Amino acid sequence: MKKIVSLLSATVAAALLAAPTFAADKLFKGYTYGAPVSEFSAQPGYYDCSAEVGLGAICLDDVDFIGRKFTAALIFSEEKLYMLSLISEFDVDAYAQMMGTLAQSFSLVTMADGNSQLDLVDLARKSSGEQEFTAALNNYERVGLNAGNLTYSFIEGTGLLARKYANATAALASVPDDTRSADMVVVSEGIESALVVRFAFPKLEANKAAQAMAAPAEQF
Repeated sequence: MKKIVSLLSATVAAALLAAPTFAADKLFKGYTYGAPVSEFSAQPGYYDCSAEVGLGAICLDDVDFIGRKFTAALIFSEEKLYMLSLISEFDVDAYAQMMGTLAQSFSLVTMADGNSQLDLVDLARKSSGEQEFTAALNNYERVGLNAGNLTYSFIEGTGLLARKYANATAALASVPDDTRSADMVVVSEGIESALVVRFAFPKLEANKAAQAMAAPAEQF
């Protein structure tokens, strides 16, 4: 599992460009955004996985979700939990089941392959019909999966594509600050393939970064 967990490090790093703020909101099941690291480190089963994930992460194996076992990687800033990832070896059934589970309460808004991004909100608005939209989505997905690097980005709440926002950025701007995102990542490295689902609160993180940027600069 350590090899699988190590595949997560690049995807975590890409999500850490802004420091988070904290609120009493659920990231995943009983894991609360902003919970102190001490709440977990003293419990049996948790172990330091910073060598694989980085950034002072701790992990817990055999976490149940969708009837399967995952490794949960908990990411902290200033010793407060702000991101949680579920990691497992990739298999097609788990991939399909995870996609279906997320789609019940989240909207898929973008896909990215490491080199480009497909904005599905923009695509839905510009497509002449469902057939054109589906063809573009399927083609992008096929290329990304074949390359071994594809991220599906969801925003909590259903029907966002039907509301005719200009793009995914506008859709995210329309939702409350305490709305979760879920990034489902399929990543391969050699013979190792992983399925990762990362939960976060992107608007809370962005707000904190904006506040830091607006703070008076220290004189030097």
